[in-house]
Amino acid sequence: MSKRKAGGGRLPNVVPDAMEDPLPHIPDDIIEDIFARLPSRSVHRCRCLSRVWAVALATDDFAELHYRLANRHGGPRILFVQNSRSPAGHPKVQAWSPANPGGTTLTEIPLNPAPCVVTHKCRGLVILQAAGAHHVLNPSTGRVAALPDSRVVGCRVGLGYDVRTRKHKAVRIGYLREYLGYEVYEINSGPTVWRPAKGCAGEKPDIWMIEIDISVFAQGRVHWLAMRSNETFIFSFSLDDETVGIVPSPPLDMYRNFNYQNKYSLTEHGGRLCLFHTEITDNIMVHTAWPRRHDVWLLRDHDTGVWDLRCRIDLHMVPGNVVASMHYADWVLPFAIADGGCRIIFIQPRFMSFGGPSFQLRVYNPVTGDSLLSNSSKVLKHAGLYEESLVSPGNC
Repeated sequence: MSKRKAGGGRLPNVVPDAMEDPLPHIPDDIIEDIFARLPSRSVHRCRCLSRVWAVALATDDFAELHYRLANRHGGPRILFVQNSRSPAGHPKVQAWSPANPGGTTLTEIPLNPAPCVVTHKCRGLVILQAAGAHHVLNPSTGRVAALPDSRVVGCRVGLGYDVRTRKHKAVRIGYLREYLGYEVYEINSGPTVWRPAKGCAGEKPDIWMIEIDISVFAQGRVHWLAMRSNETFIFSFSLDDETVGIVPSPPLDMYRNFNYQNKYSLTEHGGRLCLFHTEITDNIMVHTAWPRRHDVWLLRDHDTGVWDLRCRIDLHMVPGNVVASMHYADWVLPFAIADGGCRIIFIQPRFMSFGGPSFQLRVYNPVTGDSLLSNSSKVLKHAGLYEESLVSPGNC
């Protein structure tokens, strides 16, 4: 290519002939591998560069490759909605991870009032609830879509993934007089309506209440914590045959005295269902509730109901500067597992403010006793886990 001076004359050719040769061709599979390691938003922008890339980066096979590679490191990623709003008046969806303790803004969502997270991660998607309506969100791309006919009084909504059809399914359970039954909505599949669950069509839920309206997808099933007759148990919905069931509990020590309580929460780790159990002793003399220990259980097999005790945190053995922050038994609870099970993430209250509580996230190493406290972040109601993904939340 000829070169010219500012006055229009030719520049002498001072570049060696070897450097004028075009760059060697990069194989398509290497280019695809590079794209698969980019954040989801970057991949979406690259689709606009050419028609060939637009087609190649929109296939199901590439989306699967991107999902596997983009989530290898940096987890777990925690998702929550921040009280403070953008200049446009939209709530901000925030992300936090042990590698990013300061947190970042993922996207802004035009939902009012500000929504809360009602599902943990499910291959890139989560479900939010705002004013009784439910919305599917891909946090990594910022795309959001409303679930059809979601303004139903007395229901809980979960999210799962059917490996056979490679489709997400939203599950709706109604337990009040206005609506009783189980329904399924297949995301990115027609028709866009709820249908009765095939395996329990016409079946009515028992008289029970979902204790915490946030679901966890693991081992092919959607799970909720539920309560019936003062008994806490794990309720499940199978994505395979669309049937419901109760997961056997791990072998917990259940003391039968009035000073004893239990706190439970569910999450997912390495594809397995994870149950956090906090044993609490009420001190009647000083009107306080002190946790004795935190247990982390992983479900080994769904059919046999076998659990493995992954970790036990005896608070009598925890350093004094750390254990003091864990004595708010009604609030400070384990939330997620980091670094392959080496560290536990706790949610810790900061103070109460208008619009909801403020939380801090504390990362604790049970072996060394080290503890890392994140910056304080105001969140609404629940937090959830999410993953990088290119999947669409449905018709926007």
